Amino acid sequence: MDADGQSDDESMSPVSVREPSRRPSAGLFHGIALVAGSAIQAAALLLVDPLLAVVGLAVGGAADLATTGNRGRLRGKLRRAGLGLTVRAALRAVLYVATLGAAGAPPWTLVLYGGGVVVLAVVGRAIVVTLRKVTRTRPAVGLVNLGDDLELPHVFAQVRAWSRRAPVLVVALELPLAVGLWLASELAVPAGAAVMLLTGGIALGAGGVTILWARRFQRSDRVARYSEQLDHAIRDLDAEVVVYFSADAGSTYQLAQWMPVFEKLDREMLIVLREAGHLGRLPPTRRPVLFCRTHRHVEAALASDPKVALYVGNAGRNIHFLRYGRVHHVFLNHGDSDKVSSANPVVRVYDHLFVAGEVAIERYRAAGIDLPRERFSVVGRPQLDDVLTDGQRIGEGPTTLLYAPTWEGYFDAADYSSLERMGVAMIRRLLADHSQLRIVFKPHPMSGVVRPQVAGAARQVERLLRDAGAPHIVAGDHPDLDLLAWFDRCDVLLSDISAVVTDFLQTDKPYLVTNPRGLPVDGFHERFPSHRAAYVVDPDLEALSTVLEQAIGEDPLAADRREIKQAVLGEHPDGPLATFSRALGHRVEVAAKTAARIRTTFAYD
Repeated sequence: MDADGQSDDESMSPVSVREPSRRPSAGLFHGIALVAGSAIQAAALLLVDPLLAVVGLAVGGAADLATTGNRGRLRGKLRRAGLGLTVRAALRAVLYVATLGAAGAPPWTLVLYGGGVVVLAVVGRAIVVTLRKVTRTRPAVGLVNLGDDLELPHVFAQVRAWSRRAPVLVVALELPLAVGLWLASELAVPAGAAVMLLTGGIALGAGGVTILWARRFQRSDRVARYSEQLDHAIRDLDAEVVVYFSADAGSTYQLAQWMPVFEKLDREMLIVLREAGHLGRLPPTRRPVLFCRTHRHVEAALASDPKVALYVGNAGRNIHFLRYGRVHHVFLNHGDSDKVSSANPVVRVYDHLFVAGEVAIERYRAAGIDLPRERFSVVGRPQLDDVLTDGQRIGEGPTTLLYAPTWEGYFDAADYSSLERMGVAMIRRLLADHSQLRIVFKPHPMSGVVRPQVAGAARQVERLLRDAGAPHIVAGDHPDLDLLAWFDRCDVLLSDISAVVTDFLQTDKPYLVTNPRGLPVDGFHERFPSHRAAYVVDPDLEALSTVLEQAIGEDPLAADRREIKQAVLGEHPDGPLATFSRALGHRVEVAAKTAARIRTTFAYD
């Protein structure tokens, strides 16, 4: 935990990427209030005005208190610059002492106030360190549908909540401490001294209680007893399949898109999360969810004797479970597209790969990732089992275009997004030249996490659609509808190189794909073969209206789309969900036979 109260649990992801702030006004308010408080204190020092100094200190302190728990960019920048919460409080105290010293406050009151500030800082830090030690004793914990009758997870939740707020104790008590000094220097010395002593006493009391409780907790056997109880609960699950997930805070969507599939399977499963923050972003589930904070905690999942582990993304922490040789490790991925991430040589570490269609297998071969054909199973995209096909659509109204751009990726070679380069211009052109068209805008959930300019472009598109009014729609205003729901409600898709397009093939509807780098058409189709049945939109937008009218009119690429659909998504007479379920069952059988052949793992079982 740092001086701003960020706990270890909130920063466990190997790559520190934050989601775009949904409340930019909070950071703006915080910055303005901090500057205003500092300005008032500076003016108070120049004017030698103790009362004004109290006001300035109160404004700065209130700003920090009001934004407690907000992990905005400003708070992060201040922390990295060495101006964390405690440091800001100390600077306010220095300015305050300087003002009252210039006003002639008795020296002993200044010393008493300074001692109080030191007590607040030391107590705040002591609480942070103590609770951090308690948190480190946390075992693997059941988060949902697992060990709900066990007490310890609730205790650790309370510890985490208190640890996040503990540094604020310094800020919460700095104002009464400052008021005490003002009283001692201006009105009544005994009253002021009493207020300062009482404030320090409260801080010492809070710190003492916290430290005593923490020591008693660490000396008890509560963690050991809970671990044993949880072990029994996991054994009782008899889960043959573990879904293992580790990712950045903004990447929960990778697992979320698979959760409806897992809900429908008639097979016991255990979800393992390495970062607790994903839970609040997942849809409700009937599956048990286990949180494993450390590498050591991952072993808890083995109590169910799983046969198969499923991975929906490549993450460094995957290796913590991949090391178990008795488990059959299957890579699902979180989409199928011609992105570089869908041809990652890291997949060699998995025992088996589930892919949507033959195109995915060929994609690996084209990238020089030579894996035997028997290490692949074509399962389609089971998420699409209920998506409307044959061009059907839900609802009446005008022809509807869904603009669903992808995100900008972590590096330039993986940036397929049209948002920053041409998104705003496309929407302006469509609004101007196709007034009969309804536009729905649904950007990738990670748009803007790497480049703020992309987030800015997304906001511009939203403003354009809101200013244009009905019937245009910003999908974010309808959180109950996911991407597949919008597939069912549109007539044509406008997107980028991404899994959105390959999933949209299931609908049999036309789609436009952007070419933001301006590649020649032949080169575009060669590099992105899954999208060769797309109407391509170049960055100059000269042909935008033409290809859109073709797509929603005669649709000359309809036959090509049917052909590529079979190659990309495969054929599934009973639906892709049934295919996926059978393939998973077969993997469980194979895993059981493979495990039976293992004579030793050279480990203490």
